[in-house]
Amino acid sequence: MSSAQSPHSVRPARLDPPRGRPSARSRLGLLAGSALLTTVNLALAAAPAPTDWPAFRGPRGDGISNCPSRLANPSPIELREAWKVKIGSGYAGIAVAGGQLATGFSDGKNDVLAMFDAKSGREQWRLTLGPTYEGHDGSHTGPIATPIIADGRVIMLGAFGELVAADASTGKELWRVDIVKEYQARPPRYGFGASPLLMDGTLIVAVGAEGALAIGLDPASGKLRWKCGSDTVQFQSPLAVEWEKQQRLLLPGDGRFVLADAATGKPIWERALPQRIFTPVVVWGDRALLSDREESKVVSLTQETKLDPPASAPASAPAMPATKTALLWQDRSLRNSYNVPIYLDGHLYAYTTRFLTCVSADDGSVKWRSRDPGDGFLVVCDNHLVVVTKEGSLHVAPVTPKEYVERASIKLFNDLVWTHPSFADGSIYVRSLGELARVDIADAGAAPVAAKHGDATAGGFAGLLARLEGAADKTALIDEFMATVKEFPLIEGRDTVHFLFRGEAKDVAVASDLFGARQEKAMTHVPGTDLFYCTAKLEPTARLNYCFIKDYQESQDPRNPRQTMSFVVGRDMEMSFGRGGGLPMNWFAMPEWKAPAFLRDLPEAQRGKIEPRELQAKGFATPIKMSVYLPTAYTADSAKRFPTAYIQNGRGAIDIAQWPKALDALIADGRIPPIVAVFLEMPQGPRDDPEAGEKALADIVVPFVDANFRTIAQRDARASIGMGLGGLNALASAFQAPATFGLIGVQSPMLFDGARQGLIAAAPEASAHRLRYYQEWGKYDLRNPHENWDMAAFNRDFAKKMQEKGHTVLGQEVIDGTDWESWKNRTDRVLIALFGEPKVQ
Repeated sequence: MSSAQSPHSVRPARLDPPRGRPSARSRLGLLAGSALLTTVNLALAAAPAPTDWPAFRGPRGDGISNCPSRLANPSPIELREAWKVKIGSGYAGIAVAGGQLATGFSDGKNDVLAMFDAKSGREQWRLTLGPTYEGHDGSHTGPIATPIIADGRVIMLGAFGELVAADASTGKELWRVDIVKEYQARPPRYGFGASPLLMDGTLIVAVGAEGALAIGLDPASGKLRWKCGSDTVQFQSPLAVEWEKQQRLLLPGDGRFVLADAATGKPIWERALPQRIFTPVVVWGDRALLSDREESKVVSLTQETKLDPPASAPASAPAMPATKTALLWQDRSLRNSYNVPIYLDGHLYAYTTRFLTCVSADDGSVKWRSRDPGDGFLVVCDNHLVVVTKEGSLHVAPVTPKEYVERASIKLFNDLVWTHPSFADGSIYVRSLGELARVDIADAGAAPVAAKHGDATAGGFAGLLARLEGAADKTALIDEFMATVKEFPLIEGRDTVHFLFRGEAKDVAVASDLFGARQEKAMTHVPGTDLFYCTAKLEPTARLNYCFIKDYQESQDPRNPRQTMSFVVGRDMEMSFGRGGGLPMNWFAMPEWKAPAFLRDLPEAQRGKIEPRELQAKGFATPIKMSVYLPTAYTADSAKRFPTAYIQNGRGAIDIAQWPKALDALIADGRIPPIVAVFLEMPQGPRDDPEAGEKALADIVVPFVDANFRTIAQRDARASIGMGLGGLNALASAFQAPATFGLIGVQSPMLFDGARQGLIAAAPEASAHRLRYYQEWGKYDLRNPHENWDMAAFNRDFAKKMQEKGHTVLGQEVIDGTDWESWKNRTDRVLIALFGEPKVQ
């Protein structure tokens, strides 16, 4: 049903004629769990000048500006940098009004609100918000919300909950409110970033507290006028909408929508949300797009569905609404992006993962999808998409549901960008995590001369590309060259790899440990052929996983028989850790990489045996399962006792990493003494004791194994071992029981900030419990170059902290990626480091 047919249509609020300075809307972009959420919404107290962009979402709060510019000129254009200045880290967007622009950043000690001259880029003043909000678990340092400029004031919400108002001309502080202390706002995991809304003379702030989903304040004094709703809030900001021909507030929380009167805060209706959402977007006037990491939904704001009362709820929880919004459609076409979609003429322009996408707002069907210009953030200006990528380039292209065709672009920044662009007076304003810039639109100069690929007489892949430029029969040349390649991908010299794909496709990319999680590299198409290629340089000893992504679907390289399965990343190269099965991939190795000699089959007489065991532990719903490896030296007629290794990720270690085969060979070669190995499958522990699984290893499993097998019951003969996420369990179990475990071995432990800091605090000092400690990780371990997390960097930090506690760290960084295909090649290093000295009794 269209908005014209709806008896209660909801539209973005219309704005009154201007009076005084225009206001602006705020914005947020941060990682929540293993994900970053973006929330931006603003209503203006008075309509801005048509040439201003006084808010993150532009003059009408919809991400669109119709201000005339040179973009309307059909002749060629180019983008030119007018000025660029250094600033500090932050996500805050840029509000531009009256020849001034405001944003927020960290100066290294404090988070600040700053004002700049739009013409020159000269800083006019800055005001301290509070201490710098340090980035963590993938987020970057600095403030999050965009400043609001309204009625001669600038108002900004700091990441710690400081709501500050300043004089727009002088920067003098007018008032300050700490919403945590004053209203018991619950700090979001990644800091406050929900943007205030100025409407009907009231400043509305999303609080997320019991009895205060949102509050209304006097913008002149910061004094409370009303409270409304009761729900938690992550980064969802208030929305101004038109309801029954009146401007109303739409307040999204974690579990519900509330429609309310802005002047009084009185609720009009309250409905349950079908999911926790990113930024909602009003479409078709009477519907809202709700998106999250997995999919998007469009729900009706005028239709509702009755809910059954909840069976039970905590006493402190607010009462659930009696209805929920009616679902109109849901699809995976838009998902997993921190960019806020743009709704225009029945279509949504947005990102789905890293691909710029246009879908029908009516049913979610994809109209086009483009890898270019790269992952980023977009607005619409003068009927053009204006996109800034995370890698620092700016692009413009006409808005059309037919296709993405770029008109102009410019490389601006060498650091990362996590903020939407702004558009005012015909210029584009953008910022990175360290710089602020204005870009002007100009008539284009002479077209650049196309580059040549190289010498057509040269050999190798570069020579092929050069010969193809003038060849009459390109296919024959490619066929001839490919027939000479003995192994794919093509390795040339010591440090060059060429990924080669042949086939009919519109878009092909290669994903790999080399590029990181949530990443891939577009492959270059050779015109007039079915050949796509991507070339990279890396160390001669490297070994990495990869796969192709053909027309946005993952596939293995059919020319490479070295196949594997990733259980760390899944579809779209998202972190999956085995959920939904693995991702089929291939692997390759550079010339100086050596295959492990210990993964070989031995005669039956030299192979140990595995005995399954189950142990029902109190508080666990299912048994603890273990597969106990006994070496050939473990015989019934012997009284010898053996050291023991307890391995997390038990099934993966056996089935994929082939630990039993490695144990057999290393023992037979005399590189380690015979040991007992316990491969664990730990069930989920009791909910009221999150550390139950970690405690169970020392308190339950070790006593059981010592009682049933001939093990050495001493800490220096017991090892706690794990890989990836299992590495965290291995560390936590050993640190909680330092008198039980004297040996620890971990490969690529997933040391995200929260886990790393907790484990550092729990690690024993060597003066009290000295450990034999082995830790290794890959240079190309799980990481995202666009986000603030890198397992290699986290592992380096953790190894340093263990050394500071007095322990000798055995192991090192290796030139490899992550996952079982990497870890299994170095099982010998783990075992030799921990058990290299005989401990048989």
